[in-house]
Order: sequence, then structure tokens, then C-alpha cells
Amino acid sequence: ARRDARRREVAAEEEEGGRMSDGCFQATMLRAVNEAPNAYAQALAAAAFDAAGGDAWLREQVARRTVSTNANRKVLGLAPMPPVTILPPRENPVRDALGVIVSAVEARGAPISSKSTTAHPPAGDLVQNPVSAEETKAVKEALSSMDDAVLDKEGAGDSAMPVEQEAQAEPPLEDPHWVWEESKQMNYRQVQRISVKDPNARVLVTDARISGIPVVLTDHVGWAGFASRWVRKKTSAVAAADGGSGSEEEKKADGDDVEMVIADADGIDGSSLDLADPDLYLDVEAMASDIGDQEVPVIKKSYDDTDPIAGKIPLHLFLQESWPSPAQQGSRSGHNQTLYLHQWQFPLNEVAVRKLCHKSKSLPNSIFGEDLHKYWLDRVPNDCPLQYLFMGNEETMSKMHNDPGGLAITIAPIVGEKECVLVHRDDGNTCLYHLEASVDPDSIDLDAYPLLANARIWRTVVKPGEILLMPQGTYHQCRNVKPCLSYSRFHLDEVNLPAFLQSLFNGDATELLHDEVIWNAVEALMKKVDKVTDVGQDQVKKATRQGEIHLIGEAEMKVNEDIAKAINALRSLRHIAREVARKLDLRETVKGIAATDEMPGPSSGASKIDGGKDTWFAMVEDIDYCLHEFRYRFSKEVPPLSFTRPKGKKRFALPSTLMRSKRDDGTNVTVYNGYQRVDNNEDGSPILAFSTDLERGYILLSKAPPPMNENERQELNGKISHLSIGDTIMVRVKNKMCDAAVMEMRQHQNAAFISYESYPGLYDEWLPSDLLRDVSGGKAEVPLDNLKPGKIVIGLVGDKREEYRGMVKSFKCGLLIRAKLNFRGGIQVERWIDSELILGVGGIKRGTRKRRDLSTDEEDRTDTGSDNDEKDAVIGGNSELATYM
Repeated sequence: ARRDARRREVAAEEEEGGRMSDGCFQATMLRAVNEAPNAYAQALAAAAFDAAGGDAWLREQVARRTVSTNANRKVLGLAPMPPVTILPPRENPVRDALGVIVSAVEARGAPISSKSTTAHPPAGDLVQNPVSAEETKAVKEALSSMDDAVLDKEGAGDSAMPVEQEAQAEPPLEDPHWVWEESKQMNYRQVQRISVKDPNARVLVTDARISGIPVVLTDHVGWAGFASRWVRKKTSAVAAADGGSGSEEEKKADGDDVEMVIADADGIDGSSLDLADPDLYLDVEAMASDIGDQEVPVIKKSYDDTDPIAGKIPLHLFLQESWPSPAQQGSRSGHNQTLYLHQWQFPLNEVAVRKLCHKSKSLPNSIFGEDLHKYWLDRVPNDCPLQYLFMGNEETMSKMHNDPGGLAITIAPIVGEKECVLVHRDDGNTCLYHLEASVDPDSIDLDAYPLLANARIWRTVVKPGEILLMPQGTYHQCRNVKPCLSYSRFHLDEVNLPAFLQSLFNGDATELLHDEVIWNAVEALMKKVDKVTDVGQDQVKKATRQGEIHLIGEAEMKVNEDIAKAINALRSLRHIAREVARKLDLRETVKGIAATDEMPGPSSGASKIDGGKDTWFAMVEDIDYCLHEFRYRFSKEVPPLSFTRPKGKKRFALPSTLMRSKRDDGTNVTVYNGYQRVDNNEDGSPILAFSTDLERGYILLSKAPPPMNENERQELNGKISHLSIGDTIMVRVKNKMCDAAVMEMRQHQNAAFISYESYPGLYDEWLPSDLLRDVSGGKAEVPLDNLKPGKIVIGLVGDKREEYRGMVKSFKCGLLIRAKLNFRGGIQVERWIDSELILGVGGIKRGTRKRRDLSTDEEDRTDTGSDNDEKDAVIGGNSELATYM
């Protein structure tokens, strides 16, 4: 189809008297090589092209091609090439090569010469000696005759070919120690299986979660205990009657039918339900009878598979339409294969919560820490509300994605099997280019996505009895290998609390109510620990009253696993609460955001943290006192505990790059000199918050003039268009102005205006898009489409590219200038600015006009006035700015 289209284009060009260029001819030849029926014919066609006048460019292009033809065609949405049925590739290589040449040269519009049917056509013959269309037809017939002649030999093979052709048919010898095909260069890693009975399971799983490596847990029973309401056990009546002798295959061979006997529902205890038992079976009728009236979310794929249709239907209707009954297992006729029960959060269903919740047996050996989500909602007391069911036929699948929120995810098939492709949380945006690159082996393109070869990718099939554990942020796509009912739940403990906290600050999953989860967990855990503390104190008091010596050893102090988890969780939550308090204190200081104000977020534009800094500081003190009393619960007197809050530099614990400035002599200036807050932005947020030399230098700057009118701005833009490195300009800095030296200029630069999260308005600045990173894993560049107001990003600042979180205030594409700003007091700072911040341009006549030194204070400056009184009036009589106009 592409050759036909190209022929039509060539015909149109020739009608206009034009001819294809040599470069276009080379591209045509390369397309012909790509369309050869197999890789072997591709190489031979390239060799024939070279002999027919090809060049080094063509050889280089072909040498770089390692993707098979059919893989390329699949990417282009074309049907696979038909297999070579006339001859195996090695039996007639010359015919394959010359056949491709015929197509390529005809696409060029030049008929081939009869000489080119030789095994080694002379160089340039195809181009320089065109002949008639009749001779071209004769060549095609000759090639066809060659096919027929070789076919008539029926196996004569190499003996029927001339020695010269036989030598050319030898395939190239390649090094077998490497995999050269591009589609096979992806390193799909195996997911480690860890038995929950392994004494080191807790350490192995924790290390994997911290490192972002998925694992599969085995040998655990009761994880999906609620499924015992629908799971039955299959037995063979024939085998039982036979005393168990003979296999089912042998009995089938004898013509005996195997009868399926369904065990009673009460015969399987949920806490001991071992889904790895191959005889377990889903009784669809029992499931429909149990919870079939409940509405469940389903997805039905649209015609082009790109726009799924979502809705809710009763579960029994889904089972009837999309899931075979026991008698129909293996037969799929009459069932809707596109309907998928997707992410049913059953704890939020009034009926399902009573029947299905509190039926998941915890992992042993403290593999998981305290499940902090089970204290979140009163409607699901003491159980995680983030539990889900998925159900669908084979080939049902989800696209590659990750789930925000900082939560670990488990997937456990109840029946059926699920293939999962997993990508490390740091590689989705970087190596997969924000998920644009496909990990399908048939669609891998390392030319377009070269870093894909470096992605950490795992692929595994999860079966009943296994639990896939994905650390927070893991990218994943799942496909049902067999009809599958699977159970998924999210998990939060001290391991992923930092990621959970970061999600709170990012505002990427506001529906989770992070602050409420933290608050409720702290209260519940403190009550649990206080009870243990009271028991210890009661023992000490009782012994004291009776005059006994109450000796407490290490054995008496040991607590059970539940209390140990609570202590560990509280200690982690204490640090999380302290960080929330610090953030709230900082936001109020540098952004003017009070406790009841909204906090910026990337998508919704706002997420809130309930309670002010004092409330969260009080929570920290409560946790400290609770743990302190527990620590000394067997003492007659509990030592006093004092509470201190950080002051000075430790109050905010901020890095100093943004606030670092230099004096004229190049030495760095002090970053912190106390605390002060003066002046506000237009939105009410502070411009200054810290008494740094940079902020004091800003205070001494002259006030900026009112905005220019349209004519003045046009005149100034004309001058800006002639700027070059080293020129001096006058720049607006908030509501003041200072002179600056141009250090770098970028035309047509994509840039975002960033308001840094932990700094006041003075430090807001423009940053080129290549210095912005996504807050999610991998720190990949932010796609331009995502750079919208409210987006939280990481800016790379300074020569060392230190990372600072900030929010995008606006976005533009245009002139961007890196300038050295001269604040008063000899303070200098480098800053990216856009042309709208320029108030004046000076020193255009280089070499003929001496630039004024604008770094001195106003008291030491001689006012030379202005030659244009009207202009002085416009700019408020400011002779300093008039010099730049």
C-alpha cells in the first residue's frame, strides 16, 4: 500500500516535470528493504542495492535496523507480511533481492535495465540505463520463471543454483553470545517468590519495598477468607469409587465421565482457606445468591478499545452475562467477553461490608507493619476500607499506570491467573517516557525510546495462593491469562509513610484524606498503648502498697506482636506529624497560608490539611508523652519530660541555595540573620520572610514605575530584540527595580514561572522547562502539556542543580534571559527573567557610551536628569530608569 501511494506521488511529480532527488531515492530503497518478506531477504536486498549503486549511507541505515519487518508493520497498524511460501529464503536469495529492487526502482519512476537481472548488476546501471516498460515486464516474467524452475526441482535446492548464487546465499555469521534482535533486548526480570514461613521474610519484604522491587508472597492461607462463601472443592466420584486408582485421563480414555461433586459451603473455613489448592472452584450460583443484588462497577470496551464505557449493574447480571457456570467451564459461547468488573470497593457497600470485611487473615511474622488504614473510617471499623474485587474473562487487561497516594498494593487471584508487567516507580516517566513507550515485545522501539532498554521491568503470572506485593508507585499493567476473580487491597504502614506524606503535600490523591488517616491512627494507637502502660503502672502500685519488691526483668517487659506494631507505628507517625507541623509553620510564614486556607495542589488546585501548626505540634507532644510513659511504665516515678520547639535556622530547616547571593568580591553572604516578614505580593502572600542579605538588599531598591502603555512597551520590545550578552538592563523585581547584566539568552524557550514551596515571593522566578522535573518517581522532565498553573514540580536550581519544590504559576514560550541582578549593598544574584520584567535597556551603543554604575546606593548617585520631561513624567521622574529608555 505504501509503494502504491509512493508510485502515485512519483507519477504526479513527473507530470510536473520534476524528478525525485537522490535522497528520496535512498529513502525509497530503504523502505523496500524494510518490506522484504524476512530479515534474511532484507540483508540480501541491501547487498544488491549496494552492488547496484547504493552507498555507505544505505549500508549504515540497514546495519542499524534490528527490528523484524512484521514488528515494524504492527507499530504502523499494518497487517503482517504473508509468509514466504514460494521458496525458503536461502534457496533463492537473488530472486528476493532483485524483486525488491524492481519495486524500488519502479517507485523511483525509472524502468530497470535487463542487465540488472544478473547476480551482480553493474554500479549505477539501474539509474543510468533506463529501458522501456516492456523490458521491465520481461524482467518480472524472467524472475517468475526462475521461481517456477526452482520449484520444479522439488528439493534440488542449492544444487540447482549456480555456484555464484550459492556463495551469495550464505547467511552472515553473527556472534551468538548476545541477543541482537531489538524486540529481545528488553530484560524482563523474574519476580522473587518469598514464603511467608521464611524466618527472614520480614527483612526480605521490607528491603524490597524500600527499594521499590515487587515480590510475590507464597504459603499464606486465609488472605481472602471471605471467598470461602463462594469457593467449593471439586472431587471425582469415579475416583472415589475406584479407591483412587487410575488417573482421570485413563478413565476418560475408557469412556467414563468424571462427575464433579461440590462440597458444602460450610466445609471451608475462611481463616484456613488455601487458594493454592487446585481442586478449589468458584461456585457462581453461590456468589450470585450471596451478594448478587449489589451493584458493581463494570467497564465495557468501546469499538476501538480506546474509550471504555463505565457503569454499574447488579452483580448477578454481570455473572450471568460474563462468567460461565460450573457446567460451562471451558465453553465461552454466549458470554460477553468485553465486560469487566473493575475495582469494586466492597467495604463501602452496606451489605458487603458485613459479609466480606474482617475476613482477611494478616500476614505472619510481622511481614507487614500496623495497617494504619484500618483506623480511618468508622463505617469500616478496624479494617482497611481500600479493598477491591476485579473479575473478568481472559485477555481482560488494564493499561500501564501507577496509583498515586503512596500506598503499597497487593493482588491475589481467588480463581484464574493474572499476568502482571511491572515497572520500577523511578522508571515510568524516565525510561518509559511518561508511559509513551510500549513494553509489548512486539512493539518495542529502541530508536524512538532508547532508555527503554534500561528500564527495570518485571513480568510474572500470579496464581491462586500467591500474593503479588507492589511497593508504592510501581507502574503496572495486568492481563487475565484465564477467567480471573482477584482480590486487591492497599496497605499503609511505617515503611511507606514517607511516600504517603509526600502524596499529601503533592495533593495527588485528595480523596484519601491523608491528614484524617494520620490523625485517627495516632489517636487509636495511643489508646492501645496507654492501656498497656496502665497495666504496668498498676502492677508497680500494687507491689508498693503491699511492701513488696517488684522486680521486672526483660521477659516481663516483652509485649505481644500487636503492641509492638503499635509502638513502631507511633514512633514513625510522630516524625510524620512533626513534618506536617513544620510545613504548616513554613507555609504560614512564607506564603501567608493559614490553617483554614487551601494548600496548592497540581490537579484540583487545592488540598487542605485540617488543623494548624499548633494543633499538629500538640499531637507530636501527645505522642512523645505517650511513648515516654510506656517507656517507664514499670518505674515508681516517671521522669519528667520537657518539650522544645526548634528555633532559628532549625525552625524551618531550609536549604540555602535559593537565598545564597554574592557580594561584588565574589564571596558568599550569610543566609540566615534572624526572622522578619514585611511586604506582600498582590495575592497577599509575603514577598520577604527571612532577614537575609538578599532580602535586605531588596528593601533598599528603588520603587518600580507604573505599568507602561502599549506604545512604550512596543518601543522597548524593539530595543530588547537587539540585546546581546553583556548588555545592561533594568529589571522589575516584584514592586521594585534593579539593574542587571545579560548572561544568557534563549529564544523561543518554553518556561514556567515557579513559586517555590518553602520560600517567599522574592524568590519566585522563571525556569526553562528543561530544568523542571516531575515530583513522581524518576525525576523525569515534565511534559509540556502538563505544565499548567497549579502543577507541583521540582526545579533544578544553581550550578549543582539542587532540587526545590514549587508550583507553576504560569507558562510561556518566548524570550528567556538569565541575568545577574545587582541589589543594593553590593549583593548580586543570578535569576531567569522574561522580557515582560524588563523596564529599560541601556548600553546599546557598545564601545561609544560608558555604562553607568548602578550598583551604588541612591545617596551616592549623581542625578543627571532626563532630556524628555514627558518621559520623566511617565516613569515618575525616575532618572535612573530614564537612562535605560
